[in-house]
Parts: sequence; C-alpha cells; structure tokens
Amino acid sequence: KPGYRLVMTKTAGIEGTTILATECGDILSDELGEACIQKAKGLMDSISVLPESRIAVDMGAVAMHDVTEGGLLGAAWEFAEAAGLGLHIYREHIAVAETTLAICQWLGIDPLKLISSGCMLIAVPDSGPLIEALEQAGIPACDIGFFNQAGDKQIVTNGAKACIEPPEADALYEALTRCQQIV
Repeated sequence: KPGYRLVMTKTAGIEGTTILATECGDILSDELGEACIQKAKGLMDSISVLPESRIAVDMGAVAMHDVTEGGLLGAAWEFAEAAGLGLHIYREHIAVAETTLAICQWLGIDPLKLISSGCMLIAVPDSGPLIEALEQAGIPACDIGFFNQAGDKQIVTNGAKACIEPPEADALYEALTRCQQIV
C-alpha cells in the first residue's frame, strides 16, 4: 500500500560479485589485489534468503522479493509494478559492499543492476521493528524508500531524481564481456 516501507537485506550485487571474482579473478586480482577477490568470493556464503524471509513473515511483511537477475533496481521496479504502485528509493541508503563497489567501478558497471541473489527486498508498514529483528539475528538491513500512489518509480541520488526503468540485461553480462576482451 502507499506509505509502506521498502527494506533491503545484506548488500546489492552479492551473487554477481562472487561470479565476477571467480570468472575474472586473475584480471581483477592484478588490479584490485588478491584480498579483495577472496573477500568477494566469500560473499557466496550469504546467498540464502531463508533466514530473513522467516523473520520478515514474523514481523508482518506483506511481500518479499529475492533480488536476482536485473539487480536491485530491476527487482525494485518489478516489486512496485506487481503492486500497481510507485516507488521512491534513495541510492545513499542502499548498502553495497566495498568489494562489489571496487569490482563494479573497475569494470564500469552499476552495482545496482548486478545480479544480487542473497539480497531480499521486503515491503512492510513500519521498517523499524523489522530492521531491529533482522540485525539482532545478524542480518544487515536498511530502509531504502517507500511505495507511493503515483505510478512513477524513482531513485534519488544526492537530491537528483531519476526514473527506475524496467529491468534490462543484467550488468553481469557486460562485465563478463569486458573481462573476456581484456584477456
């Protein structure tokens, strides 16, 4: 419903980061260091969303979406579209791991458009109790925005608004192509 909050768990780009670290590890290691690549590969350990889904159900979540192909922005668009609502999210509130940022910056892709299995979007009337319960269970979570009556889907970055477009090809494919061209 309009006014419901959108909570995300963990970080954007989890699965894509691990895939890129595995498939392009040699190239990325030369540029970003072996420690960064090992940390990126370790993100695969957080790919299950079962723990947060159970907590979200107990805390009154009305809908959930596992962020997969198309990344966080694609999933946010799909979520709002399925609800027949608009969406207003804040880029500054979206958690992105340092390793994900480093890899995505080096490859020139947007981490918010990278496959993110392991990250969950949750619609809930009040985000505070849910975030507290998730964090008590050791699951990072943050409120990234809200649903609204308007049909537009927007992301706000440093005060500037932009439309969230329907999902396109995942940024993973572009990144893998770039890795292959470098070799």
